[in-house]
Amino acid sequence: MAIMVVHCERRDGSDRAQVAEAAYSWCCALRGGEGIRNSRFFWETPDRIAVLTEADSIADLDRLPKPDTAAAMFHLADLARVVDQQRWYDPDIGEETYRMAGRHA
Repeated sequence: MAIMVVHCERRDGSDRAQVAEAAYSWCCALRGGEGIRNSRFFWETPDRIAVLTEADSIADLDRLPKPDTAAAMFHLADLARVVDQQRWYDPDIGEETYRMAGRHA
């Protein structure tokens, strides 16, 4: 399993309700992607949200977005700026990558 967390901060002058609606729309669009298990957003502060997306693999997060997903992402970007992005993958993938690199535990 892989997880992507995107932190977005509201742009000056952007309405909080519109930011929330845009984040929700992006999550809904992401959920329609191949290998995506779930996507939802959370408020961190009154001006900052985090979008949490769970996928079967990192490759599923790396796919080119569908047009509706790209449109939703850019709509959110008009209202909030990405300030941080984290990509997490499960320990099995980390260990497999380590061994594939010729390393030994």
